[in-house]
Amino acid sequence: MKKDLAEYADITGVIVGLGCRPGIPVATLERALEEGLLRVGLGPEAVRGVASIDRRREEAGLRALCRDHAWPLWCYPAQVLARVPVPHPSEALRRRLGTGSVAAAAALQAAGGSSGDLLLERHLHRGEGGQVIVAVARRPAVIPPD
Repeated sequence: MKKDLAEYADITGVIVGLGCRPGIPVATLERALEEGLLRVGLGPEAVRGVASIDRRREEAGLRALCRDHAWPLWCYPAQVLARVPVPHPSEALRRRLGTGSVAAAAALQAAGGSSGDLLLERHLHRGEGGQVIVAVARRPAVIPPD
C-alpha cells in the first residue's frame, strides 16, 4: 500500500540516492528504485530528484531515468559525501571511493536532511548489469540553507 505524503505534514517529497556500477541499464535502475520506494510505501510521484556520486554523472542509465521522469540529478564529490553522517558507513567503500556511503549520503545531501530523515537507508537490488543500492530520504518542509 502506498503512503500519501499528505499524511506527513513535514515531508514535501523524497530524494532517492542511487549507488551503482558503471553501465547499469535504465531498466535495472527503474526496478531498483521501484522496489526501494515500495519498501517505504511510496510511489514515483513522491520523488523530487535523484542523487549519486559525481563519477556517475554521465551514466546513460542514470541520465535516462531522470530524463524519463523529469527529475533533477544531483551528483556530489566523494569528499562531500564523506562528510554526511550516515548510520552504517562502509569501510570497504571508503577505501575504494573515498566515502563510506554513496546512496544514503547523496540522498541526505540533496534533501538537506540529517540521518533521521532516512526513510530507507539501504536496499540492494541485483539485476541485469549488476547491483544497485537505493536509499530514500525525506525532504523536510523547510530545507536548511547550504
